[in-house]
Amino acid sequence: MKNDTSTVENLQEENARLRQRLTELEQSDTLLYAILEYIPLLLFIKDTKGRHLALSRWYEIINLVERNKVLGKTDSEIVDETGPSAEIVERYRQEDIQVMETGQPSVQEFTISGDFGQVSTYASIKFPLYDRKSQIIGVAGIATDITEQRISEQQRAALQQQLLDAQERRLRELSTPLIPITEGVIVMPLIGIIDANRSQQILETLLEGVARYQAETAMLDITGVPTVNDQVAHTLLQAARAVRLLGAQIVLTGIQPTLAHTLVTLGIDLQGIVTYSSLQEAVRRTLVAD
Repeated sequence: MKNDTSTVENLQEENARLRQRLTELEQSDTLLYAILEYIPLLLFIKDTKGRHLALSRWYEIINLVERNKVLGKTDSEIVDETGPSAEIVERYRQEDIQVMETGQPSVQEFTISGDFGQVSTYASIKFPLYDRKSQIIGVAGIATDITEQRISEQQRAALQQQLLDAQERRLRELSTPLIPITEGVIVMPLIGIIDANRSQQILETLLEGVARYQAETAMLDITGVPTVNDQVAHTLLQAARAVRLLGAQIVLTGIQPTLAHTLVTLGIDLQGIVTYSSLQEAVRRTLVAD
């Protein structure tokens, strides 16, 4: 009789444990359902064969699929229904296999095109699923919409580029300043080393200034240019020819003895170019002549 009582008690305890376990499983199932129903993410769970075990509601909405038509099926089984192309399905499957074989998550970005031509960008991660014995039982994937983030990044990059462009324009203006000193007369004081890029900038700014101010005389002051080489000499001659084509006269100022010697050594012919030793002298004589 005692043994019978002990057996009944053991069965009651086991029954209580099973009921407790059942309650825990029901709670887990309820929690999982709530997560899948309301989480604003694309989420899926597949077994090792690639069969869908769970989908989030957001996954259904974005991919235009119905959960009851996808669960229990692989991607290849829904290709002819509402799924992606066979090529994409194969790529998905290989990615899933790699994640399960390596045990390493896979992170990437992808885009989804909407019915009205809009394109959404998603950041996704796939990761392996294990049971309590550390055996692979499947793969899960989560993707979040980062379209607004990418748009913001593009806008910031565009704004930054605009600022850089504005800064570059300002630096160009400072490196090749153009000053109208009187009607028909403009001055461009040059300071610093003149390289190929700056030479082109000097020429463009000078010609734009002659046209804008309808200048008859354009003065180039090279007092602040530390060295005169072939590049500088070529720039001066090119500027003189271009200005003459616009019907204006080029005046070169800041010619010092050492600079004159350098020009002669380089074989630079300044014939047809009016030169002065200083900008002040050039301005004074030009104004007196007017």
